[in-house]
Amino acid sequence: MGGKYMEQSGMALFIDIENAIGHCAKLGLPFQVRPVCEVLKEIAPLRMRKAFGDIPSAMRSVNNMQGIAQMRRDLAVNIIEITDVPYIGYKNSADVTIVASALALAYENPHISHFAFVANDKDYVPLYSKLKSMGKYVVVISIDENETPPLLVESADHLIYYEYLPRIAGMMKAASPLIDDEAKSGAATDGAADEDLLKEYAELAMRSAKAVLEEGKRVYAADMYARMKQLRSDADLSRPGFESIGDFLQALAAKGYARILHDETGAVYIEPLDIYKKDSAGGAEPIGADLDIDALCKLYKESIERTQSAPLGTYAERETILNAIKDTFEVDISLMDWAMEAHAHIMAHAQDLFRNAQNSESMVIKILLSLYFQRCFYVILNQERKNNPIITGIAVDMERFMDVLSRQYISNIRLKTEYKLNPEAFAKLLYEQRAPEMLEKCATLVDEVINLRLRKSTL
Repeated sequence: MGGKYMEQSGMALFIDIENAIGHCAKLGLPFQVRPVCEVLKEIAPLRMRKAFGDIPSAMRSVNNMQGIAQMRRDLAVNIIEITDVPYIGYKNSADVTIVASALALAYENPHISHFAFVANDKDYVPLYSKLKSMGKYVVVISIDENETPPLLVESADHLIYYEYLPRIAGMMKAASPLIDDEAKSGAATDGAADEDLLKEYAELAMRSAKAVLEEGKRVYAADMYARMKQLRSDADLSRPGFESIGDFLQALAAKGYARILHDETGAVYIEPLDIYKKDSAGGAEPIGADLDIDALCKLYKESIERTQSAPLGTYAERETILNAIKDTFEVDISLMDWAMEAHAHIMAHAQDLFRNAQNSESMVIKILLSLYFQRCFYVILNQERKNNPIITGIAVDMERFMDVLSRQYISNIRLKTEYKLNPEAFAKLLYEQRAPEMLEKCATLVDEVINLRLRKSTL
């Protein structure tokens, strides 16, 4: 989202000035507005900017009365409208005014799609939840990472730490004292902390990469980083010390988390390598390498049924379901209506094959969803229910549906487990035969999954 404005979108900025000044003082930093505005303008254009609070009281609380005029000047220069809210007792009264103002703006101005807040306060979490339920994108700039409540991390769409903004981070670095002997003695501990943070980000990147792979896409840097931010609102590569996404990818490759590849145009993408467990000698050994075919089939079947929360069924059952899907297709039918039509068709013509009607209905829905996620259909998305699109046409040869479904099962096993991918076991489990042509087919499907070939090149 960064750097690309949504059509007709805009952002409103709300600053809890007392909260910001107080937390900045704990870090030994002044609160500066310009770095905040600069980073927010990379997300969406700032349409409205407001600061709320009692500036004199805030400055008095941090023993900086001479900074009042400078703070007001800084806000004015950056076109921040100041709403003075008197400090009452021991309570920051600005939060009530901010909540009322933000909700009023959300209801009255639908073109404001993004709401940004500068505050460390978890009291705003109900407001963030309400705005998100209204379809608004919530950005929070929290001053101090160490004092940011976990609830705040979960409630924001995008969380930015003030102390890591480029200009502010530079000030902190410049203000740091020279390393003395005592600091040097703690260098090993700091290094361990850096390694822990890198591992944390690498694992988040691999989770994100797998999510992209499940959509049948190559893992380009921008897609992976966008998914990282979805999974964790405060994901920021500057925290583990990277200046660019390219540097981060190189670190992932150097640590053995991923392989860097290039597509036909020369663009960089990655292949996650964390599907293996490291043995004590440092080698890589997939789980199940020493199991026989029957034991592997059992592992595969359990994994597939656990992933889709429905029975795998026999080959005959899946074939019957796919035939019912083909026979009941209509243009402009919703996916769930199609599933119900296909299931009714099965109950009318092949009920004896399925012992449990509820299981068969679940199987039909899961198979249709698998074909949808493998992009076998032309669709119009249903904004209210994204997993129930309107099907306008078939994108692949229906005779390929069984192979597409098998490829999806193999891909899910690879992404969600560390099992050895054995073509012979897949031939027995998915096709219930081990003829040479079937072994060759399954070997091809496994090869396609391992090499992350694009779906368009395989259908």
